[in-house]
Amino acid sequence: MSRASRQLFAKIFAITMTMLICFGMIFLGFKHWTSVESSGENSGETATEIASNNAMQSQIITNEQVEKELNHIADQKLELERKKIAEEKAIARAKQLVIEKAAQEKLAAENAAKKVILDAKIAQKKIEDDALALKEALKAKAEKEKLEKEKLEKEKLEKEKLEKEKAEKLEKDKQEKEKAAQLESKQAAAKKLATDAANKLAADKLAAAKISADKALAAANASKIARALEGYGNTVDTHVRKRWNYNDNTMQGLSATVFIRVSANGEILGQPKITKSSGNTIFDQEILAAVIRSNPLPMPTEPLARQLLAKEGIEAKF
Repeated sequence: MSRASRQLFAKIFAITMTMLICFGMIFLGFKHWTSVESSGENSGETATEIASNNAMQSQIITNEQVEKELNHIADQKLELERKKIAEEKAIARAKQLVIEKAAQEKLAAENAAKKVILDAKIAQKKIEDDALALKEALKAKAEKEKLEKEKLEKEKLEKEKLEKEKAEKLEKDKQEKEKAAQLESKQAAAKKLATDAANKLAADKLAAAKISADKALAAANASKIARALEGYGNTVDTHVRKRWNYNDNTMQGLSATVFIRVSANGEILGQPKITKSSGNTIFDQEILAAVIRSNPLPMPTEPLARQLLAKEGIEAKF
């Protein structure tokens, strides 16, 4: 239920309750007026009876007193009449006010209802207008999106066409370059084969000459080294035995082989090693000690021999 409808029902309920209260007041006023009128009539009868009784009982009551009493009774009755008329006017006025109020409230309710209906019509019209505007906007948006989609599709097709043409051109250029490269490669390969053949022939001749020269040089160097190392074992043996401090006759006949790494100037590098033991640990240890005490060892004067010994080491038998 809307707010306007609730207000209308509330006004109708208020009008109904007001009318019920007015009708109750009218009823109570009418009842009071009836009782007062009845009381007035009884009072009039009583006054008449009293006056009659007094006239009968007493002959000394004067006409002036009777007239005064009758005027008093008439005043009371007139007062009751005035009250009755005032009450009737008040009730009539209350009825009129109730009717006018009801009419005003009815008119206000009708106006409120009309306003509600008018507002509803205006709201409905606005909704319809908004719906129409929205429909038109959606239609325009759809049309715009359609045009944009068609434009994008067209641009996409054109782009794909250009890319395809570009790719085809690149592929064609690539194939032509590959053909040119293959031809150039074949030409270069042929040229290289000719150059390689000539270089190989020259290299083979040079290599043969170098081999011959190397063999001759190697033979000459080998001869020099052999001459330089002739008797070198005895020289090392004599040099070491001079530093041999052990003279036990029980070790006569023992022999051991020692590997010694030296520099080109005869300096012993690292620790000498027994490569072939004598079988006697004391003898082997004495040989190693004597070798160490013999540092540096005597070296040949031939540089090639020195280089060979520095490279391969010395293996001496004691």
